[in-house]
This record gives sequence, C-alpha cells and structure tokens, in this order.
Amino acid sequence: METRLLNFPVSVTFISTYICNLTCEHCDICRLREDELSANEAKAMLKELSKLGVRSMSFEGGEPLTRPDIGELISFARGCGIDSSLVTNGTLVKRSLHKLGGLSRLFVRLFWDDGFIDGGPVYASALEAIEAADKAGLDVASVAALTKANIRALPAILSDCASLGVRVSFSKSVRHCHSNDNSRIGSMLPDEAELEEALRLLNERKAAGESITVPDSRAGNAAFESFSGVCSFVITPSGCVCPCLNLLVSRRWPSGLEKGFGPAFDEARKSHCVAEFSDPSCLKACNS
Repeated sequence: METRLLNFPVSVTFISTYICNLTCEHCDICRLREDELSANEAKAMLKELSKLGVRSMSFEGGEPLTRPDIGELISFARGCGIDSSLVTNGTLVKRSLHKLGGLSRLFVRLFWDDGFIDGGPVYASALEAIEAADKAGLDVASVAALTKANIRALPAILSDCASLGVRVSFSKSVRHCHSNDNSRIGSMLPDEAELEEALRLLNERKAAGESITVPDSRAGNAAFESFSGVCSFVITPSGCVCPCLNLLVSRRWPSGLEKGFGPAFDEARKSHCVAEFSDPSCLKACNS
C-alpha cells in the first residue's frame, strides 16, 4: 500500500518527558531514558516550529506536569503563535494551575481505580483536577480508555462527568505506543461481549444527548492487538522527530536539535506506517 508522504506538520505532539508519577499495567514508559531538551533548547525548538508553520502542539509524556519548566514552555509557545494542549493523569493539576493559563485545552485522563495502576486514588484525583481546572477558567475535557474494570463503572463515570459538565472521549485500550513490553495488557481487556455491551450503552447515552465521544464499534477487540496512536509527527524529550506515534520505539529517529527541525521533519516524513505497525484507522488517516 502506497502512503502519501506528509508535508511539514501543522501540529505536533511533544513528549516533553518520559518521567511519570504513576505506574500503569499497559505502559512501561518509565523504562525509557533520554536527555531532555533544556528550557532554552525547547524554546528554540518552539521558535523554529512556528517558522515552519506549526500552529498547535500537544504536551504529553510521561506526565508533562513533572517538568518544572512546563508552564514556561506553555507560555512561550503561546507567544510564538502556537496553540497548546496538555494531556495529564490529573494528579498534579491542582498544584500546577498557575502554570496552565496559556493552554488552549487541558485533557485529563480518567483512570478507574482498578488495580492496574499504582499511584493512589487516581480517579478521584482526576475528578478533582477537572473541577479545579474548570473553576480556574481552563477549557478542560476528559479521556478514558475502556478496560475490563471501568466498563462496569460506566454509569458512575458518565454521571460524574455530567455533574462536572465535562465532555468525555472514550477509546479502546490498545498497546501503548511507547512500550515494547505489552505482555500484561491482556488482563485489562474486556472480552467481546463486555465491549459490545459497553459500546451499546455509550451509544445510547450519546444518542440521548450526553457529551461523549464513542470509539468505532466495528473494529471489535482486534484493535487491542495493534499499536495505538494516530498519524502525527512526534518530538521526543531529546528532540528527535518521528512521523507517527506507532513507530516511536521502532528505531532511532533524526534529531531536530542536531540537524534543525526542518531537515529532521523532511527526513522523518520519508518513513511511514506499514501494516505490521498500524491499525486500520491509522492507515486510513495516513492515506486521507
């Protein structure tokens, strides 16, 4: 299958750090180690990206709020004309609100306290983070991956999100794009019947007017066996440029810090997803 090569991206994902304050069953990102761009190096990157035409950036991790300079980078991005969002597990949001004012949107992950995550009562922390961010005037949304445990709690999750007035986007649980050890994810996955029932409930609630996004039901559990992510340029903590989250750990990618981000994008875009690395939705996005 021939895949159309991308031009310089309008938006990028910046994995600002591999450090995370949680340990999750489906993700071993904490094993990854790279020298992170300094604040000055990251600012130089943002200036260069702005000149290349990048207009939006997602700060991700790890947990991006573990970076002491994350607020500085968010503000600098805004000054460069780059709208930024940030994806967080929510546990550090309340203490970090003063750093987040420059964001276009804050995404809080909803992890059910299901034994697959080591880090305390993360679900309650996420709800508190959403409420605090909303009161602070931030545009906040929530995201949740469907697992064997949390699909049994969907009515409670939907009720909590409705009470907070926050939109929640559900997705299927898939192998984490940062990880090369997914041997334990099977214990988290709902079976076909459980998934079908969960999607039926979510679609009913969506049809009734609730503010939710529901994953495509046609892929079934087959999507659980493919890599996660969407076709998007990704910048690693050290400034390497990868054309797609799916390919992140497959090899060493060109360094924007060493080559300049324009040449690094140009080199990286010549590599693209192939079937063994991609799920059907990713391949469809690549060719759209």
